[in-house]
Amino acid sequence: MRIILDGIPAMLREMIKETITAGARLSIIAETIGESGLRTTLAQDPADVVIVVSNSDVAEADRYIELLRAYPALRVVAIASDGRRAFIYELGRGVVQISGLLPETLLAALQSLKPPTKSLV
Repeated sequence: MRIILDGIPAMLREMIKETITAGARLSIIAETIGESGLRTTLAQDPADVVIVVSNSDVAEADRYIELLRAYPALRVVAIASDGRRAFIYELGRGVVQISGLLPETLLAALQSLKPPTKSLV
């Protein structure tokens, strides 16, 4: 699973990196700051998951719909500003909330995501 970290504050970024390093099939391919850097990186090196920090502690699917439409196989994991929950956004599947966010629950959520299927066209 190829992961991009986008706009994650330093302390949280280190925790996420340690968590991802502990997981099988998970690798961080880039770190970006802001959506323009993210889109440039995605165009050059597609990822399966983007992890961002949300300024909200409630689901805000409208914020990510344009990105998901541009990259339909992408999943966005938005960690809430309070650090207690996260939301996984996936085009056509809606939003999944992760409550009680800990490194172990983040790792389990990332490992539970199925890799996108390859198109035969």
